[in-house]
Order: sequence, then structure tokens, then C-alpha cells
Amino acid sequence: MRNLQNLEEEKFYLTEEDEFDRVYDIISLMPNFVMYGKYETDYEDYFYDTKDKFLQQNRASVRVRKLKDKQVLSIKYISYNALQEEKEREAYFDMPLNVKLTEYRPAMLFLSNKINDIYSKTLEVDSVRKMRELEVYLVIYTTRTIHELKNNMDLKITVNFDNVIYHTKFNKGEDNIIKFILNNYPDSVNLDTFKRFIKNISSKVFFIN
Repeated sequence: MRNLQNLEEEKFYLTEEDEFDRVYDIISLMPNFVMYGKYETDYEDYFYDTKDKFLQQNRASVRVRKLKDKQVLSIKYISYNALQEEKEREAYFDMPLNVKLTEYRPAMLFLSNKINDIYSKTLEVDSVRKMRELEVYLVIYTTRTIHELKNNMDLKITVNFDNVIYHTKFNKGEDNIIKFILNNYPDSVNLDTFKRFIKNISSKVFFIN
């Protein structure tokens, strides 16, 4: 599948956290691939909606991602081209670390403008007021380890190992997720090599798609 950056990716859930090590060992022993980078990062994601599920009903979502030096506000939504084909899109807005979404006027104007642009033909609402009703309904804490790989044909793949903790008002859960991202142009040759790479690993580790 393609992500929002139009890069080919595959994402799987792992049944046990120690399977990260298993995947790492498998990749390390692949004769045609070498690891040329590794780093770690932590971040927090806060997902918002109104009590009447305004965003969900309009097939959109709002997230604030807290990083070490800033917050990144994003709105993800579905748009249509001239052939009425659906396409997922996302818009971003950087915020200072010390502000609250619903009290930060530039962020409210950004969301309001996007809502008006996306739904101006179908909605009759005061979008600024509606965005001020946003509340957090889900928080996700992610610890990510990133490995960069390339093969002898200069195919480049990013592998993300994510330990994820979810918090809702009443529940708490945890998942271990692995994501493979093809960083080259997804032509038939690169795609075929990428798929064979995934198949090779998944034959040795149990993935949940």
C-alpha cells in the first residue's frame, strides 16, 4: 500500500515484543542487504474529535504529535478527483510546545480553513466554534527504533520497530508494530524486490496484517 508520502509500505503487528530481535537477526543475515543507519525516537500522539463525532462523521481526523522541540498538528481527510475517486490527504501545521490546541488561535484558524475548504459545499456550520469543541479521545505513546537498509542494487528500505501504548478514557492497551517502507521509486523492479524482501521475512516470523 502507499502512504501519504506516496511511498510503498507494509505494516504488521507482532505477537511478542521479542520478535523485534528475531526480525533484526533475520535482516542482519540477509546476504544482499546491509544496515547503514539506526536511531531511536519517542513521541506522543493526541487524537481529537467533538462529542458528537463531527470529524468521524465527515471522514476526517485531527492529531497533535508532540516531539522534543515542537508539536505538529495534522488533519487527515478524504478528497475526490475529477473521476470521483477517493484519495487520502493530510495537511500539517507546526505549533510551539507550550500551547494547547483549542486555545491557540493560529491552529484554530488553520483547522477552520481546512474544514471550510474540504466541506464548504456540504456543511453549514461555524467551523471555528466547532473546532473549539475538540477534545482528546485517544493518546498514543510510541517508542520507535529505525533501521535503514540498502542492497547491492541501491534499493533502500526503512524498517520501523514501534512499541505503542494506547490510552483512552476507559482502556489502556499495548502493541508492537513493524513497518517496512520502500524509499525508492516504486517501479515494477523495485516493487518486486521489496515484496520478496517482505515475503522472506514473513516466512520466518508470524506477522498479523
